[in-house]
Amino acid sequence: MGKRELLLIVAFVIAGVVVYQATAPPPTPGQQKFSFSRILDGIKREVRGHRARAEVTSTTSYPAESGVTEVRIAGGFGELIVTGEARKDLEAAFRVSSNGFDEAEARKLATESQLKVETAGSMINVRANYPEAGTQRGYLTLKVPAGLRVRVEPGTTRLTITDVAGAELIGARGETTIKRIAGRVAATQRGGRIAIEDAGSLKLTGRGSDAVVTRVTGESTFELQAGELTGRELRGQITVDGRSAEVTLQDMKETAGPVRMNVEGGRVSLTGLKADARIDARNTEVEVSMTDAAPLAIYNEGDERIELTPPAGGYQLDAVATDGRLTLPDGLLQVTDSGTERRAAGAVKGGGPTITLRSTHGSITVTARP
Repeated sequence: MGKRELLLIVAFVIAGVVVYQATAPPPTPGQQKFSFSRILDGIKREVRGHRARAEVTSTTSYPAESGVTEVRIAGGFGELIVTGEARKDLEAAFRVSSNGFDEAEARKLATESQLKVETAGSMINVRANYPEAGTQRGYLTLKVPAGLRVRVEPGTTRLTITDVAGAELIGARGETTIKRIAGRVAATQRGGRIAIEDAGSLKLTGRGSDAVVTRVTGESTFELQAGELTGRELRGQITVDGRSAEVTLQDMKETAGPVRMNVEGGRVSLTGLKADARIDARNTEVEVSMTDAAPLAIYNEGDERIELTPPAGGYQLDAVATDGRLTLPDGLLQVTDSGTERRAAGAVKGGGPTITLRSTHGSITVTARP
């Protein structure tokens, strides 16, 4: 395109704008009139972007009426801290950081971010509402009566809940900490890290997460897809359903059981076991160390190993390795071969609860106690 054609196009555009301004009807009330300066301002905003940032903090108290049993929190936060206290109201400190074209606009958008707190029957709903313009990040510190349950909807990056009656997390991500929950904890964690300490009971669903659980009084149930779980001092019944996950349970001397595990892939390690336990595994490395004799059954399919450190007291051993090795300490029991099977069965130290070990294509090793 030559200079002459370009000048003609520019001239036609200017002429069109002039004709439009001359013939356009007057603007209706509230409608802005066409303005080159407004167009240039919009272009300038697009080029510069939202470079300014401002922060606004507000602290408000809300009554917690009698009959309220639960607080539900939604809206998404950069950080959410919920703490139970001996109080009869809710205290919310809501800090909002927003960007904007300039500092005045950023502060205006931060101020327009609202925390809505409403009571609906037995629930108090807490929700953060943010304006469409700009990008806001909210940080909420919420103090609630200790007797309430807390439910948190997805969208929070860093979450801490302590000293409440119960906790429920849906689709948590990032870093999650839950401590001193008198009742039940139900959590779904996708990625990131979750730490749970001192809970009445627990149901944890993990998807590629790193979970550390310490001291659960009642039942503990885990559904795991990849990721890792480390559990300590889990005192009630334990149920694990895992896929490609690494599961480590330690300090099991107070575990009343029973322990039931269904795992595929990954690794299982139990230390200090003295409760009734059954592990059904496929392609999973299984290590179990027992302190006291108790009924134990381990079934493993695939080429991964089973390794058992038996209890100090008497027990009955029934071990069969099919298409794999069976190794016992010297003098424990005699190992016999029958086709593809290697078997050892009999009473050890006078007998006791039965320990059943079955492996197909993998190995079984019973180690000597230190």
